[in-house]
Amino acid sequence: MTSNKTKRALDLVWQAQDELWKSSPNHLRAVNLGMAALKDLALERHCSNAYLVLAKAHEGLRNWSTAAIYWRMCQDAYPEGWTREMDLRLEVVLEASAQYGDETPSAYST
Repeated sequence: MTSNKTKRALDLVWQAQDELWKSSPNHLRAVNLGMAALKDLALERHCSNAYLVLAKAHEGLRNWSTAAIYWRMCQDAYPEGWTREMDLRLEVVLEASAQYGDETPSAYST
């Protein structure tokens, strides 16, 4: 049975994903929702969903190195769910990190 805390956290992950689907997403809001969700997630597969959302949100903020960290955490948390497309996405993020660095390193302070 899923606890109320876990249900709330999964709802936060869904809200973060919903934010990222918008035509003009608020990436910082998605980061904040994903971070709030992680506090109450215990199962690795649930955490991997939050890491995925955080990776994509950090990509949107052009925080390439942080995005790469979350992509790797996603892979480590639930390797069964890792796909070739995710591998390719991680490669793109690593290339962007090497080429551009982080464009908004102070994203958490805004």
